[in-house]
Amino acid sequence: MEDKWFVFEEDGTLHLHRSWTGIEVYRIRFEPEGADRVAREAWMAEGVRTPWTEANDEEEARRIDRVFDVVLLGR
Repeated sequence: MEDKWFVFEEDGTLHLHRSWTGIEVYRIRFEPEGADRVAREAWMAEGVRTPWTEANDEEEARRIDRVFDVVLLGR
């Protein structure tokens, strides 16, 4: 299935929801660093273990990277 996400930023936190369920899967908190913003923390919504989530932090970090690359940056 295609990756379809609803993503929005509020108060320095990026919220990533699956568009077809509305479930928030990830939150990423950013802080300013010079002219850029840097991700400082990432959370996976508690209790979200579904076919699109993995069982460990490294796999989840790769999924977040993929969402950024494919969905947000169009790579």
